[in-house]
Amino acid sequence: CAVDGCHIITTQGLGCKDKGFHPIQSAIAAGNGSQCGFCTPGWVMNMYALLEKGKTPSAEEIEKHFDGNLCRCTGYRPILSSFGTFAKGGSRCGQHQSIRHPAGMLSHVSQPLHFVDEATGEEWYRPLTLYQYMSVASQTGGKTLRPMCASTADGIAKYVSKPGDTTTGMVYVDISALPELYGMKMDSDGA
Repeated sequence: CAVDGCHIITTQGLGCKDKGFHPIQSAIAAGNGSQCGFCTPGWVMNMYALLEKGKTPSAEEIEKHFDGNLCRCTGYRPILSSFGTFAKGGSRCGQHQSIRHPAGMLSHVSQPLHFVDEATGEEWYRPLTLYQYMSVASQTGGKTLRPMCASTADGIAKYVSKPGDTTTGMVYVDISALPELYGMKMDSDGA
């Protein structure tokens, strides 16, 4: 699974009516930053992610951080003004609360994974080394190999496939855990 070893936090995990709201949730509600509520979880989690980086952002940094969030009914000013209260000098500056990671996450050691969908014959691998990847790639048994990172390639495969193509028997390989892809090395000649 692509989220093996990940700690996923949702807006419900931040806070709720029964257990109390997170300061970010309280801020957007108090600032009238939510009307229909459809986009609110995305805004809240994006603000949480920004504050999790451990620094106190300026109001300008907060506004730039939300370039990709869309809202069709509230308008952006109430949302951004609400979140601006977490900026340096704002009334909520320093009030961010991190959600604790489960204790088991601290000692989690990733393992190579392999799953087979018995109904379609599709396979999914997550190798942890380039050697493991090459081993998978050399043993596809005629199936089409589809390397992917963060599972995004699967979502668009149906749009880039040729008419008549089928995904039955595909071998999907998540390459996001391969340390060899995290950087580059140059020799003394610059190559």
